[in-house]
Amino acid sequence: AVVERMCEASRVVRFRKGEFVARIGAECPNMIVLLAGSLRVVGGRPDGREYTFAYLEPGHWIGLGPLMDGGGAMADYICHVDSTVAMGPAE
Repeated sequence: AVVERMCEASRVVRFRKGEFVARIGAECPNMIVLLAGSLRVVGGRPDGREYTFAYLEPGHWIGLGPLMDGGGAMADYICHVDSTVAMGPAE
């Protein structure tokens, strides 16, 4: 029931390759579901270099951690290809 309510209240957003869906440390007030495309999950190193530690495919959710603890996004989520997500309210 929760997933159905979230989907009904969501808005579909399209991003182009290279655009950020969420940035590390930034407020992430929505649950985000990847509908199409691929997201690259990127972290930073102390020397300033970035590293990719995952690629997300359709069906993956992001934003649960920040919603639970009130913190920011735990990584950068960058579109590996043109991608479509559903952004829904946390309630």
